[in-house]
Amino acid sequence: MRHERMPRSRLTDLWLREYLVHDPRDDLAAIDRPVPAITGAKDVQVDPDDVERIGGLVTGTFDSEVPGDLTHLLRRDPAPPGLWRYRAQLARPVDGWIVQRIAEWARCRIGC
Repeated sequence: MRHERMPRSRLTDLWLREYLVHDPRDDLAAIDRPVPAITGAKDVQVDPDDVERIGGLVTGTFDSEVPGDLTHLLRRDPAPPGLWRYRAQLARPVDGWIVQRIAEWARCRIGC
């Protein structure tokens, strides 16, 4: 099976360079609103420890959760973490717990 890749271009090269050098700490420190941060312990794209780092930077109310079997794609997966599992995970919907948790979080911020 042949896999299509994003063609290389000045646009994607520029975006990638800017993405890699951007330090979000000042942007995060400017957030003075409630922030929910959820990622899984099996996230291979974002270090799960970043959740607490974000919490130390934002000035608004901060709620965080790092479920043990949740991946970057917000799907539960009992297998070892890995990018090669993404295609199978994308065939499933986002874990229902995530949807329920975010709705509950938003309800509480509006008037719980």
